[in-house]
Amino acid sequence: MTAWQRNECRSDAAGSFEFGTFVSTDRLAEHRRSRDGDRRWILMASYAPRKAPLAVATALLVVGALLLLTAGVLLVSLKDFSRTTFLKVFKWAIFADLVTAALIEFAFVRDHTNGASLLIVTFMLAVFTLSVPTTIAFTVARYAED
Repeated sequence: MTAWQRNECRSDAAGSFEFGTFVSTDRLAEHRRSRDGDRRWILMASYAPRKAPLAVATALLVVGALLLLTAGVLLVSLKDFSRTTFLKVFKWAIFADLVTAALIEFAFVRDHTNGASLLIVTFMLAVFTLSVPTTIAFTVARYAED
């Protein structure tokens, strides 16, 4: 079959059947391309433990760090803002994110990732570990009354 490909009849454990259908090979190729495209975005993890291309990851790290720094400057400049509530929520949220970041870091170290790849992943985890609690704490402190 050149233009069409026949799927086989399948059955699952419950005994229900899925009967074969004719599917265009063009549609199958398009599905494979889109599935392969999704893999490109998980850049650093997809290469572990091999050496990953670092240009895109470094650019994303710089952009993320600049955005986090900008958020910090804007938070400090707010006048009517419950800083005590912010710090209280931030403390517990960063504790939870530190646990998550440590587990992710452990996975990369366990996969024998080293050198520049590990350094970039570590800094990306640091940006992640600071940005999520900042967002959570800001959302709570924004509506708090001191």
